[in-house]
Amino acid sequence: MNLNAIHFILTYRCTNRCDHCFHFSGPQQDQVATLSQIKRYTHQIGAHPGIEWIFFEGGEPTLYFPLLIDGIRKAKANGLNTAVVTNGFWITSIKDMIPWLRQLRDAGLDFLQISCDELHGNTRLEPLQHDIVDIAAKADIRCQFIGVEVPRPN
Repeated sequence: MNLNAIHFILTYRCTNRCDHCFHFSGPQQDQVATLSQIKRYTHQIGAHPGIEWIFFEGGEPTLYFPLLIDGIRKAKANGLNTAVVTNGFWITSIKDMIPWLRQLRDAGLDFLQISCDELHGNTRLEPLQHDIVDIAAKADIRCQFIGVEVPRPN
């Protein structure tokens, strides 16, 4: 088995508290990585042969947007492809997400994954999925919606 990606928990703080969260993230959590930790870990990860990607996640990594931007920059400087896993709470409209995407792109973000399902409590983005993926592509960021299907009783 080849290890080609690391998932880095930027923070345990999240806008939601999901019963299924194996990070035990939520609004009450206050743990967040420091810039010096990010610098050290992105350097170590970038020096590891075979690791090509770092996924910044949490919790909700966009709650600490300036730190996230710095983390993306440091990861890119260490030769890593970068991704962010978000619940998309910050996507209030297609128009309003453009400045966010520009900053992420300018920092070097390659891939954006947005959790969108009943378990994450944000199905509000479902009707916008196509438009969100398109606008991210225009910003040169690959975007994918991810989710967990909730089993339904027969």
